[in-house]
Amino acid sequence: MSNTTNLQLPYLAAAQAQKHVTLNESLRNLDAIVQLAVVNRTLTAPPASPLEGDRHIVAASPTGAWAGRDLEIAAWQDGAWMFYQPRTGWVAWCAAESVALVWNGSAWDNLGLAGSVDQLGINASADATNKLAVKSDATFFTHDDVTPGSGNHQMKINKSAPGNTASVLFQTNWSGRAEFGLAGDDDWHVKVSPDGGAWREALVVDSQTGVVSFPQAPVTANMMFNLFKDAGRFAGSPEPNSIAAAAFAAPTYLSTNNGSTFAAGDRFIDDNSTYGGSAGPLGTDVDGLIQKIRNTVSNPDYGRYGPEFYIMEITAGAGTGSPQIIAATTYYLALTNMNVPTWAKATFGFNIKVKSGSAAIALHGARNTYLDGTRQAASFALAPADGWKQVVHQLDHEPREFIGYDQDVFRIFATPGSQIALALPFHIPGWAPVLPNPYGLIGSLEAWR
Repeated sequence: MSNTTNLQLPYLAAAQAQKHVTLNESLRNLDAIVQLAVVNRTLTAPPASPLEGDRHIVAASPTGAWAGRDLEIAAWQDGAWMFYQPRTGWVAWCAAESVALVWNGSAWDNLGLAGSVDQLGINASADATNKLAVKSDATFFTHDDVTPGSGNHQMKINKSAPGNTASVLFQTNWSGRAEFGLAGDDDWHVKVSPDGGAWREALVVDSQTGVVSFPQAPVTANMMFNLFKDAGRFAGSPEPNSIAAAAFAAPTYLSTNNGSTFAAGDRFIDDNSTYGGSAGPLGTDVDGLIQKIRNTVSNPDYGRYGPEFYIMEITAGAGTGSPQIIAATTYYLALTNMNVPTWAKATFGFNIKVKSGSAAIALHGARNTYLDGTRQAASFALAPADGWKQVVHQLDHEPREFIGYDQDVFRIFATPGSQIALALPFHIPGWAPVLPNPYGLIGSLEAWR
């Protein structure tokens, strides 16, 4: 072997004459490739006036004295160009670009971080939770204008499922104060905290509809009124201008179908004895509803007092018109609403409990339907075991593609003979926010006029 393996430096032979020649050649090679720093890597022809010791990475398709030396190291030594073939792993500093380069065997790559690292700390210590940590007065992101890029810039925060969280959290002295993002569902939330423990949602944007709600806004900002004259109290139209409800009156805006019938059910009694009053106990059905729509656990008075109202009981008839097959069971139309003008965007809702048999709600393409605050993707059935449920429909018609009325918003289907309790229906202009906690009685404008 006459040369070293890695740098190809010539060996001195045992009986070699003029050993200084070989030694000087080795020194010249070492001077060129050890601590390698090149002027640039963009020239295809030698510079006119190189300085002694200048080194360049020869660009592709070179000419002149560099012809055929693509990507090699060209060094101006002792008044001539010397060339060195790089070997995999060689590192060179390019002064023109202030960047370190590494030879990968076929090209010079920018020497940066590996394609994947477990943790990275920039002026800070990363850990198992915060795998990227940056301590800086500012952090700058901009579009790529080098490779050359599209001119756009987008940051992505991804979560694995709707129930997880993808958010940006703002802190004061390591304690959370504000957060926005997808927190526990796919709606967009903005929330704040005074201490990092108690949080209040300031804004929620529904991912399905784009409807914006302000949970902490003043009451007037979320003011709603019921367009039904009886306010869903089933005690006469217009509703009584007092908290009392003397007698049941079936509403004129709802109609029976297939032989179904309406009858009075339980009445909510103001100052009832179930919750500590003296005016008599609540029936089982209305007590169950009150426990759903009011926080009687924190304060029994929420179940004791309030405007009186009736539950309406519907008994499905034996008719077989307008059948709907849902989950392999055939249901028939038991209840619908009258045809009167309404808004293209409006909110309808009601509380429903199946006492016997089975009922179903059929979805319609021109509305968003929610069951207890959760949007439904398909028609669904209800059974006695479900207890009280709140159904909310948001009409979603394009004004120019809407005939002006919708008879389907109160369509309830049932198997023949089923008994259904209906309570506190409402009709609100526009899209009212659909919240996890159900709506209770929404008053009409009639009692105050």
